[in-house]
Amino acid sequence: MSVSVFVETRDVHDRLEALGLNETALCNAVTQGYLARARLTQNHPRIFHGYAAWAETVASLRDQLRPHGWEKFDKGNYELTVHAERELAITAATGDEGTGLADATPSNKCPKGSNTIEAINLNNQIDLFQDLMPLPSTEKAPFTTWILLYHFAQDEIRSELSLPSYIDAHGKIRGWKERIILRSIPLDARPVDVRPPKLPDINIEIRRRA
Repeated sequence: MSVSVFVETRDVHDRLEALGLNETALCNAVTQGYLARARLTQNHPRIFHGYAAWAETVASLRDQLRPHGWEKFDKGNYELTVHAERELAITAATGDEGTGLADATPSNKCPKGSNTIEAINLNNQIDLFQDLMPLPSTEKAPFTTWILLYHFAQDEIRSELSLPSYIDAHGKIRGWKERIILRSIPLDARPVDVRPPKLPDINIEIRRRA
């Protein structure tokens, strides 16, 4: 299946505008996710670093898109940002090294579960019905689910808003219908070292009970 890849600034702008989106909001969301992770220390559980970045990306995306008709929607702990009138949904996920590279075929870094599989299957069903037998205007179609894929490289954040078409049995996305490549966000090459605050020593006087 051929993939439509949008890279040029004008093409990216026009495609996002057609979806009721803008590049600034998407880039700001993934930047906030990165900053949330950067604020953590080595004393935080390792699994929390990825979770914190994802959670802040989702929250920031919702905050910025709410004035434009998008709203929070969670289905069985599957966190989405949806536009009911446009019948669109966005979920966020960490991508692999191919994320944001036009000549690559990226995938999600961590395997996805049944909710993502169901969403991709619905994406394919919507296309099938629209091609063979368009749905009546009075009937609400399921959401078309896009994925805001982001990757924190050593010197930059790469991201894209893409429409998945195929996910394998291991929960990894292996095919895309559309990929909208967002501008990369440069980072300081020096690692972020966040140290816990130094607290004064507390002397506790212990006395024997009389």
